[in-house]
Amino acid sequence: MATHWVKALTIIHSHDEAGTLTAYQKGDWLPVKNQQLRILLAKGQIEIQSQAYKTALDLVACGIVITDGDLSNAQTYIARASRYLEVVGGEMRLAFSRTLFWDGKCHLRLDLMPVGFHRLTTGWQVAAPIYSYTTLAKDLGDEEDRARTLEIVRDLRVPVYDPRLVYMRRCSDTERLMQVWEAEGGGDERLTFLRALYIVKPTICALPPSWIKSTDGRG
Repeated sequence: MATHWVKALTIIHSHDEAGTLTAYQKGDWLPVKNQQLRILLAKGQIEIQSQAYKTALDLVACGIVITDGDLSNAQTYIARASRYLEVVGGEMRLAFSRTLFWDGKCHLRLDLMPVGFHRLTTGWQVAAPIYSYTTLAKDLGDEEDRARTLEIVRDLRVPVYDPRLVYMRRCSDTERLMQVWEAEGGGDERLTFLRALYIVKPTICALPPSWIKSTDGRG
C-alpha cells in the first residue's frame, strides 16, 4: 500500500506501522496510507502541495551529528530516508543550519525525522522529546546534581527532555545553548540539558516520548 506525505491543517493523531500513536501539529508533514489519505482529505484536515512538500522534506541545510554509537551504521540507516543528508561524528557542534544531535544507540524514527527538522522552520529554535510523562527532575541524578538544578529551575517537579535526540536551528541563542550545555556537563545528562535550557531560554518544541525508542528498552 502506497505511502503519501501530506501537510496537516489541524492536529492529527495517527498510528504508525508499529502501532505507536503520534500527535502531528498544524503545519507538520506526516506519512499516510491510501485509505487514511482519503479520509483526511474528506475531512479537510490535510493538503497535498507538491512544491511545499519538496520545500519541507528535501532537508536542505539539514544534517545529523552523531553523539554516540557507530558512525558508519548511522550513515547507512539515515541513507534509507535520504541519500543526501550528511551524517557526521566528532565534537558536539551546530554543524548545519538545522542540526539533529542523535545518540546512535537509540532508535530514530525515520518517518518523524523530516517533521522534526520542519519544526525548526516554524518558529522553534529547539525540538526534543519529553523523556517521560512520569519521570520528573526530582527523580534523577544525585543530591549534588539535583541541588544545582534546583538552583536554576527553582522547582524539580518538572518533566525533563531526552538529550539523545535534539533538533536545533543554528542562531545566536542556540550557539550559546551549546556553550552552556557543555559548561553544565557532569551528572545526569537530562538534568544538564534542562539547566542549559532554563539558563538560555530558547523556544523549544516539546515532542512526545514516542519520538524516540531506545534499543535497551529505556525509551
